[in-house]
Amino acid sequence: WSKDGAHIFSGSSDSTIRKWQSIDGKELVVLRGHTRSIKALCLSPDECHLVSASTDCSVRIWDLKTNQQVGEPLLHDDELMALAISSDGRYIASAGLDKKIYLWSIEAALKKDGSLTPECVMEGHSECIWSLACVGTSYNVVSASSDGSIRQWRRYGEQVGKPWRSNGGALQSMAVSPDETMVVSGNIDGIVQLWKEGEMVRDPWEGHNAAVRYLDWSPNACEIASGSQDGTIRRWNPDTGQQIAPPIETGHNWVKTVKYSPQGDKFASGGSDFMIRVWSKDGELLIEIKGHDAWVHTLCWSKDGAHIFSASGDSTIRKWQSIDGKELVVLRGHANAIASICLSPDEHHLISTSTDYSVRIWDLETNQQVGEPLLHDGEIFALAISSDGRYIASGGNDKKIYLWSIE
Repeated sequence: WSKDGAHIFSGSSDSTIRKWQSIDGKELVVLRGHTRSIKALCLSPDECHLVSASTDCSVRIWDLKTNQQVGEPLLHDDELMALAISSDGRYIASAGLDKKIYLWSIEAALKKDGSLTPECVMEGHSECIWSLACVGTSYNVVSASSDGSIRQWRRYGEQVGKPWRSNGGALQSMAVSPDETMVVSGNIDGIVQLWKEGEMVRDPWEGHNAAVRYLDWSPNACEIASGSQDGTIRRWNPDTGQQIAPPIETGHNWVKTVKYSPQGDKFASGGSDFMIRVWSKDGELLIEIKGHDAWVHTLCWSKDGAHIFSASGDSTIRKWQSIDGKELVVLRGHANAIASICLSPDEHHLISTSTDYSVRIWDLETNQQVGEPLLHDGEIFALAISSDGRYIASGGNDKKIYLWSIE
């Protein structure tokens, strides 16, 4: 979601990212570049850029003013599944099937002759990395993997403390609370768990009948939304672990992504039916947005809520007016599905990761890719950007986390 809640961004298995008006589902922009499914999206803090990650093994950054990719794709060695951007918008973290987390400097990636080498590669997970977050200072990374662990890392690759071990199956999703004091995780068995300082807070939350593919905190941290392969979205009270309302039957079959708007008055979802749906905070369907030609893997909002960016298995990133779903821009460049996207803090750039093994940066003024792709050794699924916008972290099938300087 954009921060003002006016727009939703979606990423799909049709390889596109789309931007929609949240009020009526009007499509505003289609971003094309990825060549395979888009797994993750994130907006930069300033909402000038959107970042996407795809099963084409790349992360891409998109300029939301020009709706063009910025620079070359940032590449992994395998499909990408997770993406995060730091709160200052200086760094992106990406990860996926290569089992590595890459941390990228956004500033370096945006330069036409910028370095395509990650600032750091973090290794320790034994299975695919599905989710990343940048926390604390601009340079700390949290990762979640199919090996059942959550790990914390410093900028230069040092692991902080012992891994947090889940009692359930392989972890599929993770989200850090707005105040960065708690982490929520979802696993392949449909279990949601809340963590604080490496310890589980009360018993696991049960309700889903299949893998929990996405988690998001409301801006005020009063609720957590979980999206599952069972086709439902459930909302939880983090203080009690109880569901806030009956589950929402989304119509997606599989829910791949769910994101609260920055204002917290609505949330958007995307899934296996190629659709984006925008819901009121009470669970009422507001609009449906159609435009992608494959699964919608990831979404992010502009800060003002006016725009949504989406990324898909159709290898495109799209920008939409959230008020009516009008498509504004299509960013193309990735060769496979896009797994993750995020916006830089200043919203000048969007970063994307893909199963084409690459991370890509897009200039949102020109809607063009900036620089060369940043490459992994496998598909990239996870992405994060630092709060100062200087670094990107990426991870995926190669079991490594790469830290890249955007400069």
